[in-house]
Amino acid sequence: MARGCVFRPTYTVKLPDGTRELRQSRIFWIRYRDGQGIKRSRAVSEKRQDAEDALAVALKDALSDRHGLPTQSAAMLPAGDLVQGYLDVQRARVSPKHFVCIRDRIQALVKGIRAVTAKDISADRVEAWLDDYAQGEPENGKAPPAVSTVNGYLEAVKAMLSWAVQRRKLPYNPLATVKRRPETEKARNRRPLSEDEAGRLLAAALDGPARRQARVYRGAAVPLQVQADCARQGRRNALAYRLMLSAGLRLHEAQALRWCDLDLDAALLFIRGDKGDKLTGRYEEKEIPLPPDTVQALAAWKLETRPDEDAPVADIPATLVRTLEDDLAAAGIPNPDTAGRVVDCHALRHTFGTWLGKRPDVDPKTVQALMRHKTAALTFGVYVHRDKGRMKAAAEGMPALLPTLFQPQNVQAASLRTGTDDLPHEALKTADFRAGSARSVQDSGGRNGQVLTAMAHSQPRSTGSQPVDSGSNPDGDTNEVHAANGLYERRGIRIGIHFSVTVQSPIAVREWVVQHALQSARSWDNPAQASAASARFG
Repeated sequence: MARGCVFRPTYTVKLPDGTRELRQSRIFWIRYRDGQGIKRSRAVSEKRQDAEDALAVALKDALSDRHGLPTQSAAMLPAGDLVQGYLDVQRARVSPKHFVCIRDRIQALVKGIRAVTAKDISADRVEAWLDDYAQGEPENGKAPPAVSTVNGYLEAVKAMLSWAVQRRKLPYNPLATVKRRPETEKARNRRPLSEDEAGRLLAAALDGPARRQARVYRGAAVPLQVQADCARQGRRNALAYRLMLSAGLRLHEAQALRWCDLDLDAALLFIRGDKGDKLTGRYEEKEIPLPPDTVQALAAWKLETRPDEDAPVADIPATLVRTLEDDLAAAGIPNPDTAGRVVDCHALRHTFGTWLGKRPDVDPKTVQALMRHKTAALTFGVYVHRDKGRMKAAAEGMPALLPTLFQPQNVQAASLRTGTDDLPHEALKTADFRAGSARSVQDSGGRNGQVLTAMAHSQPRSTGSQPVDSGSNPDGDTNEVHAANGLYERRGIRIGIHFSVTVQSPIAVREWVVQHALQSARSWDNPAQASAASARFG
């Protein structure tokens, strides 16, 4: 019994004369112990070989079950049973909306690859189907789906196969090596609306249902009851747009909003369990202040509908997405625009964030709190769009760049003063400079001042010869160029420079002297040039 056995059971039959006869069954049975050690017996076939094969499989499954391994081959597990078992478990664990999403995605992919058993759900088949699905259906006018949508199909099936491995239905996940597609580019490049475009959209929303019904009746008279219903639907659609524009609500949040979530007296709106809370698992109630015009619109709508506290604020249908496209066209708002940016229901939330971000009196933390984001990077990196008007105003607010003369820091204040700093800039001053001397300059007002000298002299290091003595520099053996107390090292010999200049201010005099002396010293690369220049300038 340790290995199991194959046998044909016996049984007794009562004969007509009242006696009993022992007979043996034509069906071969197998007897074995399962993974829990319980004795099992079951009929197999009329052929002994089939029974022995069934016993071998049963013993293998019992051994695998005893060691925590899958007990069923992927080739024998029907794909339909696998999908149904996974969906039965997920039905009680996730929200109804999420359940419908994963059910449709798993069924579409399994049907698309024509999987009969779990073995057919292979990496090659799944990747080929995802490639075809990512192309869309251009012949039917269906645009390619977003990359995140394609990854959603992959993640749904991978989660199902991981569940099967945990339940010991499969030995491994065949899609474990299939990676997500990189989501580097946005599927939709949204843009915010301007204030003028938002006003035109609200006006088009009020007339939208009547405008669409007029196309249905094709010029015929529209019944009065239909006209009344259209007017009410127009006010509802305009209210839905207003909630997304002025409070930053997402479409599903506007659909789930109830009157008990509003405090019109305090002009507050309460959001419970938004998108960020579902991701983190920490549910917090968030307060959103409402502008006065939105409060008035809500109060008027409540007075018109007279709802219960648990009733939805606006019974927003799922067709509002297509309704928005018609209203945008009626309002003269291009969608998409010339840059390829689109306007959809979530773009209204982008508009809310952009309007907040461009206000100078609203700090970034407040914008992030009103947008209900965990990080400011998401708020200002995605939702707050750049505004050309603000960019121009920022550029115009930059400080003016004016030319300012550079003055060395090691120049003492006493040495900078020439005695002519208080002269008017329009007075012309003539300065006469000679190396090693300081001359007086007399302006038209009769005031004298000492002008700094510009001296260029140095000692050649290689020859060791004495500097040329002009009788004006006792320190001729140094390797420096003195220009208005500034230092510049240059090989050569001491030279005397004599020049005159007519300038507008004492500062310009000093600046011209420094620049001229330095340029002259740089140009004299050998002693011959320096000697010639010394002879030329006296």
